[in-house]
Amino acid sequence: MDLGERTGTWVQRFTGGCLLAVVLLVLVHPRPSIYPPDRWVVTPVVLLVVAAVAALWWSGRLRSPSWSERAWRRVGLGAGVASTLIAGLVAWGSAYRTTWDAELVHLASYSKFSMSQHAAYFSRFPNNRVLLAVARLANTLDREVGGGYALWWAIVNTLIVAGTVALVWWCARRIAGARAGALSLVPFTLLVSLSPWLSVPYTDLLALWSPVAALAASLMAIERRGARAALWWAMTGASLGVGYAIKVTPLVGLVAVVLAILVRRGAWLTRAAAIGVCAVACLVSAWGVNQAAISMSGLSGLTPGISASPWTYVASGIRTSPGIGGGVYYGLFSDDIEHRTTGLPTGQQAQIARQMVRDTIERRGARGMASFAVNKTIFNWGDGTFWAYGEGHDRFEPPMRSDPVSRAVQGFAAPSGSAWQLHVDVAQIGWLLLLVLAGVGLLRSRYRFDLLVMATSLLGIAAFTDLFQGRSRYLLGHVPMICVLAAVVLPIALAPRSASEEPVDDAPAAEPVEP
Repeated sequence: MDLGERTGTWVQRFTGGCLLAVVLLVLVHPRPSIYPPDRWVVTPVVLLVVAAVAALWWSGRLRSPSWSERAWRRVGLGAGVASTLIAGLVAWGSAYRTTWDAELVHLASYSKFSMSQHAAYFSRFPNNRVLLAVARLANTLDREVGGGYALWWAIVNTLIVAGTVALVWWCARRIAGARAGALSLVPFTLLVSLSPWLSVPYTDLLALWSPVAALAASLMAIERRGARAALWWAMTGASLGVGYAIKVTPLVGLVAVVLAILVRRGAWLTRAAAIGVCAVACLVSAWGVNQAAISMSGLSGLTPGISASPWTYVASGIRTSPGIGGGVYYGLFSDDIEHRTTGLPTGQQAQIARQMVRDTIERRGARGMASFAVNKTIFNWGDGTFWAYGEGHDRFEPPMRSDPVSRAVQGFAAPSGSAWQLHVDVAQIGWLLLLVLAGVGLLRSRYRFDLLVMATSLLGIAAFTDLFQGRSRYLLGHVPMICVLAAVVLPIALAPRSASEEPVDDAPAAEPVEP
């Protein structure tokens, strides 16, 4: 291995170790969430499953179904269709009226942009103009066709899930075969298709597809040369740029792709060209989507120069707030920072926020900041429902629908449902086992381009959620990628002890499958 490959291997294994450490911390030192799982159910189940699999692996009796590629493709197709149908039912049946930014954008979408009612919000948070454009489209469809705003958003979110399902299956299948493609959809269905977030009209679902789409495009790029490779690198950057225009979190994928390109073998000029094409495509696509959103949303008359400074998100991100039942929440939205910086020039906001950051660091000291970082990581990564019903006063809002199908969905997808706690516990178990599988696989892996892109993406979103204001829903956009990662490292994680390490390979492990 050359230096780049050794670096890639180290990064992959470091990421795997971090994932396993997070799972251990979540089990032994859980942080409170809006709807906490029952740790006396979750912890024993996770430990028993891990112990059982480890025992079978140690004894050499661990076997997987010896189905043909065609059979696994059929399973994958069925799983994809089922996952999409489930997502549609959940998006429709669990709909409720939101109480935070999602509702403000909903109200703003009903009429031409109103300076008096909404100018201050969109002047401070211009990043939500893409959301407003989609909200206006939903209202236009409601007005022309009927069905209601919530119905059209359910359709939008279901279509996004359908596209993401296809991308997850395609990526896993291309890297590790049809079995991996089918298996990747199992955790996806549990964590995404059954999630109450499907009924929420906000950016988390709108940008769900972006990281895994960038992964898919990069897999195509590394198998091609010349203009065709440049086209796919441009598609990689464009996927992340469009995602960034919707929600900032996909931008960590650009850093991940750039680092993975730098580690690859090959001429420096070729790698520099790939990075340049990817970065330019990201910037151009983000700009283009923003311009289209401004046109579609009717935004005009905004006050320039008062958008929220990134430093305000850092200042909020290192604060604590009282949680339900006496717990502590880490890095949530801060009313105090909002009050002290709203309406001020962005530069002045940055000065105020930086001083608040300095004051907090001086008050806590190095040990206090380290403790905060660990607790915030547990808080962000320790919720398998990804902060469902945690924004505003959403947890108090009743479901909109009362038909028999919707009531059945609400039984497990609404806090008032009889199976809601079961949903929380099962989602937590599935989430932690997914992280364990991904972690073990990365720990036993050697450098590969696809694994390095996914590993660095996870490190990036972890760093982002630790540094800035956020909560576990900010991880939702990277869950599809984690599902792909876990599926493709499954053979590595469960390889017999006597098996030699897989050879270093820049390309995906499976034979190329023409699209």
